[in-house]
Amino acid sequence: LAADCICPKLYPMAPLVDALKRVSSLKSTILLCYDHRCNCEVDPRVKFRELCEEAGFSFRVVPRSEWHPDFVLEDCYMWELKKLSDSRDGKSDGGVNTLDKTT
Repeated sequence: LAADCICPKLYPMAPLVDALKRVSSLKSTILLCYDHRCNCEVDPRVKFRELCEEAGFSFRVVPRSEWHPDFVLEDCYMWELKKLSDSRDGKSDGGVNTLDKTT
């Protein structure tokens, strides 16, 4: 569980994704809360998802209906990541690409 860890002007997103990949396993569920700030050159909501999917994570936007009512904020997003394979390139042991770009 992490919050306020995506701030592209201060910290690049790729090292965060790499760290998440290194510390997680196929049994891990990663929850990230992102507070959107409009002063970025790149939209982290799009770029972070792309980086996660390229790294072999499934990426789900957690609907606000699943949040505790005390923590629902307009500009915040909750993301759930799950590792799809243990290999670095996002492929399963059989060499089949497990990344689903349709979600």
